[in-house]
Amino acid sequence: IKDITNSVSGFFFVLIYARMVGLACIVYGLFFLVWIISKIIIVIILVVAPILLTCAMFPPTRKYATNWLQVILTPLVVILLLIVSCVQ
Repeated sequence: IKDITNSVSGFFFVLIYARMVGLACIVYGLFFLVWIISKIIIVIILVVAPILLTCAMFPPTRKYATNWLQVILTPLVVILLLIVSCVQ
């Protein structure tokens, strides 16, 4: 009887471990998805960069350039926070 209880409790811990690994894979998958989306947003915004940099030269359109700079820094901060949270 002692052998049966040890194998059942061992199997129970294997199930708990498998569930934890599955949840970790889901969390890292979501982090990866956010990271990929952030990269795509950065590429799209950088394609528009030459136009908005010329806007920065003229005072009436300078607000467009400053708003663009704020928009490009947001995905970079998201990627930085994802990296920091994954390292810990």
